[in-house]
Amino acid sequence: MKPYHSFIIFLAFIVSAICASVRSYRCTENDIVSDMNRALVITLHDRQDQWLTPDTIQDFRSHLRIDLLRETSTLCYVVDDRRGLKRVSSNNHDRQQLTSDAMTMRNHTIRGYANCSFADVFGMSNQRTPLSLTLMAMLWAVAATIYHRRQNCTAIAPYSEAFILNNNAITPSSRSSLGTLSYSTDDDCFYAIADGRHIKFTPMQHQLMRMFFSNNSHQLTKAEICSTLWAKKPDASETLYTLIRRVKPIISEYGLSIEADRGKAYRITGKGT
Repeated sequence: MKPYHSFIIFLAFIVSAICASVRSYRCTENDIVSDMNRALVITLHDRQDQWLTPDTIQDFRSHLRIDLLRETSTLCYVVDDRRGLKRVSSNNHDRQQLTSDAMTMRNHTIRGYANCSFADVFGMSNQRTPLSLTLMAMLWAVAATIYHRRQNCTAIAPYSEAFILNNNAITPSSRSSLGTLSYSTDDDCFYAIADGRHIKFTPMQHQLMRMFFSNNSHQLTKAEICSTLWAKKPDASETLYTLIRRVKPIISEYGLSIEADRGKAYRITGKGT
């Protein structure tokens, strides 16, 4: 399985969790509106008040099935905005607030309002399925990461054994080696031949080492290095000297050294070469 296959499956879990969460949230909103509609119908049927009173609101709340609505919901008049030709509530409720259908009480139109925040509605919605899908996505991500790391280690191990066999380097076409250090063009990484361990360089050190290993003679002129690494810098001599000085102690651990040729070129060599 390729890494991008694992990512696609992970993304599918996440998208499914989001869709399930949104669907559950919308269903809860519909349930709230339906509950208010039912309670308002019963209230208007039972009461014959001409005006909206506190008792009417209390009666409305008593018919609600959702506990939170019994504490927060209210009834308001709905009047015509003659200038804007819109129906608005008598107490200017937020347009995004959940409301029941507008119903007529005598000659007045009233509507139920649910004073529920996003968090309230989300807390009432059933988020078990989204949570399960999210957990599955996390578990898949961990399992896929472990799997691909083991695959990489398995790919490196045979290569390392081939290099240390009788101290004779057996170099595949995609790899080059010098001393006890090897470079793989497949993943653009350096490895220790002895144990296949990944050797980390800074970005600039990595580019310099890659240039040395890509050259058949492992030799580069000063101009070649400067023009490649610092193309926009007029004189990069001091920067190059600093880079060479910092690379030397790192590669010396793998039997390599960098020699200067009259200040015009540099050559990387292994012990005994």
